[in-house]
Amino acid sequence: MGKAFARWANELAAAKDDTARQALVATVAMARARSLLDVDLQRHAAWTLAHLHAALGRPEAAIGEARQLESLLTSAPEPTADERAAVGGLLKEIGAGRPRVARPEPSRSPRDAKPNRGAAGD
Repeated sequence: MGKAFARWANELAAAKDDTARQALVATVAMARARSLLDVDLQRHAAWTLAHLHAALGRPEAAIGEARQLESLLTSAPEPTADERAAVGGLLKEIGAGRPRVARPEPSRSPRDAKPNRGAAGD
């Protein structure tokens, strides 16, 4: 898992059977529900839930969580390069294919804008 999305890494590694995994699903879902405005926690929760659902044999739920995580990467705070790479790896791991969300375009300053030449009144 690396450095990205490590909030529940120990619990995820310790969940060796379906009962433990299901208990962790409930714990993470409750944490997520209590912190809806915490984007960082939402990202960690979606990452953990995607892995748990995959381990529980629920590919549709795993893909749904991975896609939600992918979408959360478009929100502030800006995700790290490790987080972006981890999501791409997760999507491949669970069979969801390539990431859908493109990297954001670099911001352009007004100085970079080209003048509107040939407009009426020029």
